[in-house]
Amino acid sequence: MGREPERAVLDRMLSGAADAPLVAYMYGPGGIGKSSLVRYAAQQAELTGRRVVHVDGRFLDADPRRLEELAAPACAEPGAVLLIDTFEQCQPLDAWLRENFLPRLADHAIVVVASRVAPDAEWSLAPGWAQLFTALAVRPFNAAQSHALLAARGVPAEQRGAFVAFAGGSPLALSLAASVPPAEPGAPWKPAGDVLTTLVERLVGDLPSAVHLRALEVVAQAYVTREPLLRAVLGDEDTDMVFSWLRQLPYIEATPEGLHPHDAVRATLDADLRWRDPERYDDVRARISLAGLQTVRGATERDALLRVAEWMFLFRNQGGPEDLYNFRTHPHIEETPLRPEDVPDVLHMAEQAEGPASAAAVAHWVRRQRRPSVYIAMRAPPHPRRSWPFCGWTHHCPRTAPRTR
Repeated sequence: MGREPERAVLDRMLSGAADAPLVAYMYGPGGIGKSSLVRYAAQQAELTGRRVVHVDGRFLDADPRRLEELAAPACAEPGAVLLIDTFEQCQPLDAWLRENFLPRLADHAIVVVASRVAPDAEWSLAPGWAQLFTALAVRPFNAAQSHALLAARGVPAEQRGAFVAFAGGSPLALSLAASVPPAEPGAPWKPAGDVLTTLVERLVGDLPSAVHLRALEVVAQAYVTREPLLRAVLGDEDTDMVFSWLRQLPYIEATPEGLHPHDAVRATLDADLRWRDPERYDDVRARISLAGLQTVRGATERDALLRVAEWMFLFRNQGGPEDLYNFRTHPHIEETPLRPEDVPDVLHMAEQAEGPASAAAVAHWVRRQRRPSVYIAMRAPPHPRRSWPFCGWTHHCPRTAPRTR
């Protein structure tokens, strides 16, 4: 619905027009419709017989090797369409993508990137890129587009004005509002209090069963939800049916890795459960943590770091909701499997930053690992003005005596 200028650019790129850019970088806030445009590009590309290579930044861990592996078909097949969604999750790869990877794409390949973050100025300044690159700022809907979307969703004309005034042009907010019936049949729609909280509470308030509510509680805590995780937390009770139901909710996206809720909706569901039932909140998180650790232990070496990152997502707010720690946003830190040749440097970093006791704990931890190649080594180049902290995450390992970092 709408987005005619953006779709026109994508259509021109797919047509192979001589003056069309080879890279389109779409940016805008969450819920504005970037992923819908990515799906549009995929559908149109398939209609023209092009190979579509879809990469989701939420599951890359800012690792250039993983992006290179997933996007490799775009380097081998002429005319391929490389789609990179949620690129803000791996923004440190921006320069590598531009300077190292994209020049290796096959002939006539095109690229569509979607991110909440505006593109680096180097895209327009770097020699050779200015004529091949276009930035598309995805703006909020205007009033006419908002009314058209609500009409397509079957919202009565007398209610649309209130919806449009509330949503501020956000397609996500419009879709959420359209999914919530009035408090009474025929009554005008009136957002009250914290509007997003009100919407989500109204959306989830009338659920088919208690199992559906528990499934939503899992989705709100886990980074990504797959059927095995639901089964591990809820048991075998109608897991297949509930998973299919979750996929249909307007605020949950089905990704290649599993189900992923919109950030604002996740935060609202999380806060609601924590306030409503603190004991259940802790129990759900503990069950997800145990299931996540089992997944880590059974992961292949190729997937291990991603599964660790998914598990660690549970503990992202240990410093409080206003101090979410995310080392991946730093351009000089990377995440790789721990190799035997890394150990001396890691021990040196631990001793330099935290002292001999910390280095001894790390040495003990490394010796005790049965699969040392799957664990995390964080490395950074020397900096002239500061020393680097060894690691930003701390957890207790029940199989080892010291607390490990």
